[in-house]
Amino acid sequence: MSGNAANNYQKSAGLVKSPLGGYVQFNTDSKFENMLLKIIGQREFQRMRNIGQLGSVGNLYAGARNSRFEHCIGTGDLMGHMLLSADINKSISASEDFGWIAHCDRHYFKSQMSPDKEFDIEQQATITAAFLHDIGHTYPGHLFENAIQAVPIENYKNHEKWGIEIIRRSEIYNILNSYSAGFAERVIKILSEDNLKNDVHQNILGGNLNADTLDYIWRDQEITGFNAMFSQQLMIELINGIRFIKIPTGGTGIALIDTIPEMLFTQMLSARAELYQNVYYNSQHAAAWAFMPKFFKGIRAALDHPKYKSDIKNTNNPFVKFIESLGTDYDAYLKLDNYGFFQMMHSISSLGIPGLSDLAERYTDPTAGFTGEEIYSGRSEYAPNKSYISAQKQEVESQGGILDETIIPWYKPSKGEVYCIRGPNKFIKFSEQYKATANNKSVIISKFFMNEM
Repeated sequence: MSGNAANNYQKSAGLVKSPLGGYVQFNTDSKFENMLLKIIGQREFQRMRNIGQLGSVGNLYAGARNSRFEHCIGTGDLMGHMLLSADINKSISASEDFGWIAHCDRHYFKSQMSPDKEFDIEQQATITAAFLHDIGHTYPGHLFENAIQAVPIENYKNHEKWGIEIIRRSEIYNILNSYSAGFAERVIKILSEDNLKNDVHQNILGGNLNADTLDYIWRDQEITGFNAMFSQQLMIELINGIRFIKIPTGGTGIALIDTIPEMLFTQMLSARAELYQNVYYNSQHAAAWAFMPKFFKGIRAALDHPKYKSDIKNTNNPFVKFIESLGTDYDAYLKLDNYGFFQMMHSISSLGIPGLSDLAERYTDPTAGFTGEEIYSGRSEYAPNKSYISAQKQEVESQGGILDETIIPWYKPSKGEVYCIRGPNKFIKFSEQYKATANNKSVIISKFFMNEM
């Protein structure tokens, strides 16, 4: 976090060891970082130790056992780096000013470039929001959010809304406000979907270039063993190449200060596409997306069935309790973790409920297996629009250009534009930087170095 890295290491009693990134250190002389340590110690934060980051992806990638706990700590740490980098680079206005910054290693970046940096209150709120951004998640993550709606659930809340409720109903809210009056609501505003991506602090948490995505792209490829060609070093170099700029429409935007971080951002988008296609939506995970809504719907039916109601309630399982409450049981929600999920599966598999018990047994028995690749057709928001890509590819190739079709679906201007600096007070939107002119026609490209050839 903030301050001189070497001195912090000696002073700090707050060290969190990551199996991938080394130590995340907290300076116990810092009131802000002590507050973060108190939050990490709360049971609502600690519960994330038992919530798998990758859900049913572990059915195929046996090593995919990282948790939301370490991901949130990693995201918070990265957020501090991103804000430090943006502040250090604030006077850089053209690519020739860039030079050596992209090649600093992590410790040099922290200890030498900004030895006594203190974050302002809005930056502190942004870092805190990054630490708390997944506190409302359950197991198996987004799969649960999709499946639970089949019950159906009245007044459905996603993990962002549950996260805000958890903050407000737990001691975390008091810890935040004890640090600074009104600080809890500052953090909640950054986490709020209603306000998401309206300003740079929300963009850097949930926009196209954000700490959350950077952490999970790097972390998930390392833990699964799938090489998406986006290493920790590339991630650091990308972070070291950002700054904030005032944009003509008002407000502040995220900018890349050189062609090197521009290429690295393109590589990040490509790595994200590779992970979604090969890890997050592999056939086994896709099968789980097809299976889980039917399973939760079956639990709801069993709870209403006179023959099976008593047996399924007697499992005393938090998932069953949450479904029975139609999504309103707060205490049950806090227990929707890995252990609760697999206890539910094993308990229901032995109840002899037609259809439902068979589904539970097939999910927990690796020799039974199940398929559901047809789920891809139902996940259109993540499936590339093939006709669109084909038309773009044809136009590009007719003009002698190159189209990297893997990243087209993954950069969304609606999530907040990223800008490329081209001189003092001169910058271009990343979405426009795709485009180069050939014979007065627009040609889409995504390899930035081509502009320099």
